[in-house]
Amino acid sequence: MTVPLVEMRGVEKLHRNGTRLHMARKAVAVLLVVHGLIHLLGFVVPWRSASIAGFPHRTDVLSGADVGTTGARILGVFWLVACLGFVASGLALLLGRAHWREGAVVSALLSLILAVLWVQQAYFGAVIDVVVIAAILGSKTVRGISAGLTPRLHHAHREVK
Repeated sequence: MTVPLVEMRGVEKLHRNGTRLHMARKAVAVLLVVHGLIHLLGFVVPWRSASIAGFPHRTDVLSGADVGTTGARILGVFWLVACLGFVASGLALLLGRAHWREGAVVSALLSLILAVLWVQQAYFGAVIDVVVIAAILGSKTVRGISAGLTPRLHHAHREVK
């Protein structure tokens, strides 16, 4: 039995779209992991585990409020938590786990708070955090609305018959 050309084109289109989706998923996962690893700077510098050019050891936040060495180290632990959250979310996305979005949003919210504290050094990270939050919440909202409408549309279609 031969498959009509029209059906084959549809199958090829579905395959291409699936491949694109898989590539996009990998790209987002890699970006989450890389963004997370950059957060290590906020941990290693206050703990003086490394000396990194352009990221001096500072104990002041919000351009002047001194939290001391202990406060900077405590905030450094929060940078590490954000790092681990982004890395875990990226890996969860790669593995196809359903709850990667929640982890990424929580990590981005924590990261955004930390970025505001060191806005001169982390302003670009704050922009990325806002984009992550908006993209995930926006896509989840659209998907939730469409999932909520789908049963209603099927029910309305049955009533029309």
